[in-house]
Amino acid sequence: ASLRPREASFIDLSAALVRRRRRLRTIAMVAAPLLLLGVLVGVRLSQSAALAAVVDAHLRAANGLLEQARARDAEVVSDRALAFSRFDVADTEAAEQAWARALAGVTELEGLYGLAARELEAAHSRDSTRSDVRTLLGDVLEARALLAERGQDRAHVEDLVSRMHLHDESGERTARWTAPAELSLATTPAGAQVRLERYDRRANGRLVASEPRELGLTPRQEPLPPGSYRLSFQLPGRPLVRYPLLVRRGEALRLDVSLPATVPAGFVVVPAGRFLYGSAGDEDLRTGFYATVPMHEVVTDAYVIAIHETTYADWIEFLEALPPEQRSAWTPRGEAAAMRQGPSLQQRPDGAWQITTMVGTELQTTRVGEPLVRPARTVRAEQNWLRLPITGLREEEAQAYMDWLDRSGRVPGARFCTEFEWERAARGADGRYFPTGDDIGPDEANFDQTYDRDIAAMAPDEVGSFPASESPSGLHDVMGNVYEFAATPGAPSEKVVRGGAFFFGSLSGRSMNRNPIGPEFRDGTLGLRICAPSPGVDATMQRLND
Repeated sequence: ASLRPREASFIDLSAALVRRRRRLRTIAMVAAPLLLLGVLVGVRLSQSAALAAVVDAHLRAANGLLEQARARDAEVVSDRALAFSRFDVADTEAAEQAWARALAGVTELEGLYGLAARELEAAHSRDSTRSDVRTLLGDVLEARALLAERGQDRAHVEDLVSRMHLHDESGERTARWTAPAELSLATTPAGAQVRLERYDRRANGRLVASEPRELGLTPRQEPLPPGSYRLSFQLPGRPLVRYPLLVRRGEALRLDVSLPATVPAGFVVVPAGRFLYGSAGDEDLRTGFYATVPMHEVVTDAYVIAIHETTYADWIEFLEALPPEQRSAWTPRGEAAAMRQGPSLQQRPDGAWQITTMVGTELQTTRVGEPLVRPARTVRAEQNWLRLPITGLREEEAQAYMDWLDRSGRVPGARFCTEFEWERAARGADGRYFPTGDDIGPDEANFDQTYDRDIAAMAPDEVGSFPASESPSGLHDVMGNVYEFAATPGAPSEKVVRGGAFFFGSLSGRSMNRNPIGPEFRDGTLGLRICAPSPGVDATMQRLND
């Protein structure tokens, strides 16, 4: 039966309401998650903004600390430069005052960099995705590495650089740190064959030269990774010239090396150049024991230096060149029974020479042609005493000998080595402790351990007895055997002794160690090594251009 119109309208309305409720329920089911998502997004955005604000605050704090560090670093650099310039002219008081300020500045810098690093590490722990945080953290690590490198702290540098690489996404910082130097080599005359050796550092501190590599003829250019090297220049008819060199990353370095036509017999030439002088690290050891200056770069002009310490044979040649009435004044007459005075040299009526020295607990006199025997030794027991280094000389006697070398033409300009010259020839360019690196063994030089600290066996050896400790410049016995005179730069009248001796430990034989002495000082452990200007070399022709 058909429905009445009112009933039909009611049914239609009910159906519409049902549909509407279903639609609203569907909308609610869809909208609720969207609303929740919107709330979550809002919360996330709020949290992200808060996190960014925290990280930005750490960044601002780090940048502020770095600004302070940069300003303080400029002051430290200035104080260091002033200190080194004063040290180099023996103005010790002013130098030490400037150096104390520099050290205080370094302590402040380490504190500022440490605080900046903590701010950045806190920022990184909050948000490890921020590249600006990682970049600035790398900057701090690089700045700290440069500071440690300036202080010659190799272990700290290696640690900081390894950490720095972890924050170097682009690789630019790593490339900058390892950038090779561009080395331009020239010689006067040109056409010298160039050979290159690299010194590699072992775990025990030894510096071992690589197999030589032939580079070709001068002039030439050569890219070199930063490190310690030795160049050798050989021109037919001229002496071999060795050139130890410490190469810095990214530098453009030009060497123009003059090769002298001749060098006095028994001498090597050291070209003009730079090297690391002094002591790095423990300040108490530097001032209290070594009596030296903080390590820094020094440049010398060209010079020649004796391969060996002056021997009794050398001295006898000097004496025999004098009129007989003058020989006695310059003949060493130390109290042989006291090692502190050194052996006694005598010329017999027949003209032959003999030496009297303490062997064990007895005096022993040995003529030319007879071996000097030390029974307490198991090695090197027999010595040709003519090849022993002469000891027990006073400054005046050493000067008389050098004057004769000059007058006779054997060594024109013979003189005491300056401390700069002595140390450069002894240790090369890289600041090593010994010719062998930062370690040396008792079979490589003559010091207290060589003969087990047995007083009966401890004595000088023939020069050149320990070839394993030849220096980068080609010298023998610059560690141990006998101490050697040297003149203080900036105060040439002041003398020191360098190089250690047979009766002393390896600490005394470190290349930076020095002991001031007076003009009347005489000792059985003190000998002499000669220096002179390099013949025919114009120092202005040898340039180092950074």
